[in-house]
Amino acid sequence: MTVGEVHRISLTATVLLPSLGLLGGSTVLHYATLLYAGAVVLGIFGLHQVVRGRLRTWGVHLSTVIVFILSLSQLSYSPIDAALIVVMAGIINRFYLRSGQRDDLIMVGAAGVLLTAVTIVTPGITFAIIVILFMPSVLWAMLSASILGLSDRWSHPSERARKRKELADRPAPALSWTLSSWGLLLMLIGYIAVSFIPRYRFAQYFTAGGLVNFSNVGTRMELSTGGVRTRSYGTVALRVYGINRRNYAVEGLYARLHVLDQFDGRNFTDSQGRVTSHPSAHSEQSEGCTTLVALHRQASRYEPHPVAVLGRSHPTRVYMPRVQSYASGTWVKRIPSGALDIRYRSCLDSRPPAPIPQDKREADIYMARYLDVPDSLDERIYTLAKKIAGDEYSPERITERLLSYFSGTFSYQLDGLKGTSDDPLVRFLFEAKSGHCELFAGAMVVLLRINGIPARVAAGYYGGHVNRPGRQLEFTSDDAHAWVEVLIDGYWRWVDATPERERTRRRGMGFVWLMDIWNALESWWYEYIIDFDDERRRAMITRLQNVALSPREWMSRPALLGQHGQQHLRRYFSLTGLVVGVLFVVGAGVLRRQREHRRVRRLGLKLRQSLGGGPEPLGVLAAAQPATLEPMARRVVELYESYRYGPDAHRPNLGKVQQCMREWLSMRARHRSRQSREI
Repeated sequence: MTVGEVHRISLTATVLLPSLGLLGGSTVLHYATLLYAGAVVLGIFGLHQVVRGRLRTWGVHLSTVIVFILSLSQLSYSPIDAALIVVMAGIINRFYLRSGQRDDLIMVGAAGVLLTAVTIVTPGITFAIIVILFMPSVLWAMLSASILGLSDRWSHPSERARKRKELADRPAPALSWTLSSWGLLLMLIGYIAVSFIPRYRFAQYFTAGGLVNFSNVGTRMELSTGGVRTRSYGTVALRVYGINRRNYAVEGLYARLHVLDQFDGRNFTDSQGRVTSHPSAHSEQSEGCTTLVALHRQASRYEPHPVAVLGRSHPTRVYMPRVQSYASGTWVKRIPSGALDIRYRSCLDSRPPAPIPQDKREADIYMARYLDVPDSLDERIYTLAKKIAGDEYSPERITERLLSYFSGTFSYQLDGLKGTSDDPLVRFLFEAKSGHCELFAGAMVVLLRINGIPARVAAGYYGGHVNRPGRQLEFTSDDAHAWVEVLIDGYWRWVDATPERERTRRRGMGFVWLMDIWNALESWWYEYIIDFDDERRRAMITRLQNVALSPREWMSRPALLGQHGQQHLRRYFSLTGLVVGVLFVVGAGVLRRQREHRRVRRLGLKLRQSLGGGPEPLGVLAAAQPATLEPMARRVVELYESYRYGPDAHRPNLGKVQQCMREWLSMRARHRSRQSREI
């Protein structure tokens, strides 16, 4: 591969790679990035043109001005998008009208600005892949630009063009791989080093995805007759850690996000209302507790964020400081400015009582909230509710009868409901007798309320997927679900009328193990890199200090680390072993390349001295040798330059080059000896 080809490929990759991370931004930025990538691809082959027509030059400048004017219209709506569009327009301008090394450096710097913006739009593991590919590209681009920049010393355009073509046709130096390897290695060492330095998080200024909501779960649930679309496999919204590695039986786990208590005949909504503070629970992990992590930038900086409540048959306690709840029952927490995730503990063995007020008047208001049904409700629904309850008065027995009624005569479907009624409940209960989880949950709540049993809709996720490599339970948009909370004997109980096999839309898919590894890596990326703040730094140093104790001491005193600390210790040992292994392999490869490069360089110096020395190229020195030595001199120079500058596919063996060098030195010594005898 020649220098010109390396420069064309590396510079194109340098300006194109950061744009891949901007595709997940706003709609305007998404389409602007697609146009930018298309323009870069179209301009690859004309990158090294020296003489450009006036029409092309003015066309590129005019297009840049038009893009700049259009970006000003976005300045009031999204100043960040407008600034990034201007940067991309500037890169395209220099890409099409490149005239030398200065333009290359301008494009590299502008690409670095785009890469910085990628941390806001795409903070996940995809950013790591972009950075790993970007590092060799930018180093190769700067190296090849420096070689081609030697032609700028000639002032005359024709001489400059001739020299640039000559330099572009030269074989690419073998230093490229060594340079990129050292760049990646130093980047890794630099991050490990700064991990021990106190840091300030700039997330409060660059909050990535700060207004993102949970997929397919909201504060409103509309009952409709048109069915719902089939959900596809989405990104991970919630992760539950602390799963016993020997027992992955976590089926039937719910994660409630919103409580929908108000019903107007067609819509269930979260009334929210006043916020009630709850005292902080004990922060230490107890037996049976798991850690829930809400990743993928769910936290909002302006409004209380819903907190997922875990459980199987009932909601469990949330171990979280300064947690609050709406009057409807939704648990929320106000996120500090700049926070990017929510971490807290939930004990699956606990069962907190319902917060019923002690005052009778307030208690009546509390109960009436979950007994209210609209006056416009169809009379047939009242009749059906009383018929199913019969002569039973026990809330538990009535709930069981309703569950039996739905399981015996109703089926599950996502398509539109059969029938003619405009009322979704009437069509579901009396005509279609089939529907999706929202209709099952809504109808169950209405029938319970008619019988005087407080009930409400719970919206969140069900089931999830166990990620074995990451030892975590993951919830995605495929697991979005709605079920019922019913108040029995002072406790909220979860009941689900939806058939159990249909409570999640997750279906089997290929390469699940590959997706599990990807999600585990992304979880590690967020925890140890993106969200690695000063608090986590101090915790890491504390654990390392505990590890620094003698092995006998901390093995005989496991209380020094605790159960959670021992899990982190095993994780750190595995991670450290992996990092050391990678560093060893990379370091060994780099040292081997360096040793080989020094050997070849010494060989080149020795060859130049044997040819008489001087600043001229080796080919010129070989042509100046006596007629009897010139063929051998040309042969050894050709072999040496093929090995040092030629492509890997046609590179000769180093031993062959050294053997030819020894033959040349021997022939040269015999020639000198013969000359000395003649004298």
